[in-house]
Order: sequence, then C-alpha cells, then structure tokens
Amino acid sequence: MSGTSSPEAVKKLLENMQGDLRGLSLECRKKFPPQVDAAAESGIIKVKTIAARNADILAGNDLQCNGKNKLGYRSKC
Repeated sequence: MSGTSSPEAVKKLLENMQGDLRGLSLECRKKFPPQVDAAAESGIIKVKTIAARNADILAGNDLQCNGKNKLGYRSKC
C-alpha cells in the first residue's frame, strides 16, 4: 500500500491483519502461555469490530465529495 486510502486498500489491510492474527494465535497455542493466544484472539475481535462499524466505508459507499470523506482525507471529486 503505497500511500493509498481507498476502501479496497483498507479492506485488504484489515483482511491481512486478521489473517496474521489468526496465524499468530495458532502458533501461540503450541509455544507460548495462554495469555499470548488470548491477546491475539482479542486483536482479531477488535479488527472485526472495526470492519463491521465501518462497513459502508469499506464497501466504498457513502463517501462524501465536499472536501473531506468519512475517512478524513481530502476528496478528489
């Protein structure tokens, strides 16, 4: 992601974060205390919550063209 804030890029970032946290969780179950696995699982839930709360932004809907969009970046309309 080279400085882009498009909904597709944000969605891909969240998907990658969830995948990385799932992998971390699986590895932690084998090698580390349960607290590390619990922290990874907590991170997965937080990322899913953020994605669910911002589903309209991630879908590319409801972005404004009057100066700033809902992501807080200047619109190029």
